[in-house]
Amino acid sequence: MAPELRLGLGAGTVSDIRGVRSGAVTLAPTVLLHPGAGWRVTLGGTGAAFDHGGWSAGASAGIEARARLLPALTLRLDGAAAATATSARTTVATLAGAPTLEFGLSRLTLFGGFRAARGWTARPVADDLLPPFNRRTRESRTAAGPVIGGELRLPTSGGGLAIGYREERLRLGAERLTDRSVSASLQLAGTALGTTATLRDGSVPAERAIALSAAFSLSPRLWLELGAGSQVSDRLLAIPGGRYLTAGIGFRWGGGPRPLPRPTGVPAPARGITRIAIEAPRARTVEIAGDWDGWRPVPATRAANGVWYVDLSLPAGVYRYAFRIDHKEWRVPDGAPARDDGFGGKSAWLVVAQPEHTTKGRTS
Repeated sequence: MAPELRLGLGAGTVSDIRGVRSGAVTLAPTVLLHPGAGWRVTLGGTGAAFDHGGWSAGASAGIEARARLLPALTLRLDGAAAATATSARTTVATLAGAPTLEFGLSRLTLFGGFRAARGWTARPVADDLLPPFNRRTRESRTAAGPVIGGELRLPTSGGGLAIGYREERLRLGAERLTDRSVSASLQLAGTALGTTATLRDGSVPAERAIALSAAFSLSPRLWLELGAGSQVSDRLLAIPGGRYLTAGIGFRWGGGPRPLPRPTGVPAPARGITRIAIEAPRARTVEIAGDWDGWRPVPATRAANGVWYVDLSLPAGVYRYAFRIDHKEWRVPDGAPARDDGFGGKSAWLVVAQPEHTTKGRTS
């Protein structure tokens, strides 16, 4: 798939790197790359201008790789690097990695693994001989420990509900901390709602935080996002927690279409019928679900070339859908425009033209 560019524009009140809450305008460009099956690379940037006259700018890179070991067992590797500079001459940087094993049981996925991260912080300090802020202190810390959790996905009328739990038990030098997070995401037609509650304890002061989010699709390339809540402190970088209230709009370009999968050896769909297909030559069963019928899975048919397809009679309109492989993994076809579905996966867009003017649907 060709690179995809996303741009987020937002405004609201946030806490900066010093924990000072202020109004801010933010800009966040992101580039998504898909170098191969099971791989995803994300390159991003952030910029913020605060009401108090300060600014911050940062860059990040992330990689996600998946490898199927057994039908129900997947090895996942996440890696990330980030750096941020501010007008107050404070800079921070992190490097992190997290290999995990995911075990899928129907609608339930369990995971366990290990997370390690290193952070670097440089801050200005006053000096008795030199003018203030001419000297900076530098420190680095390492955090490491096990990660466990799970996610339960449930179909609902017109969408789906995902409930997740994640627990990290990390050691930072002499400190021990445990972060427990419970999350819930509700996906409806064109709308995603989410909330996450976090509790931290251990040998550090206890902290609590809650986050609320909402995303509303205005078109396949335009969406509105709202967010509110609080954040626990980042003890790796010694950044205090804070609160935020934001609203923004997102744009998407590119993700250029590959040729969509086509089954061979089967007749073309009749006039007014939409054919949707995915390439999955090793799959035993494939189903499709979409918002046209409340995300109820429908069996697909396998063609001789390993492409599975479904012929549907759909009214003209814009829809979202995904395929379920072997009752476990949700995927979208290579080449289909897609976006995050709010559950850690993706759903694709489908545009169906007026039946009297076309013989099949198309994605765009």
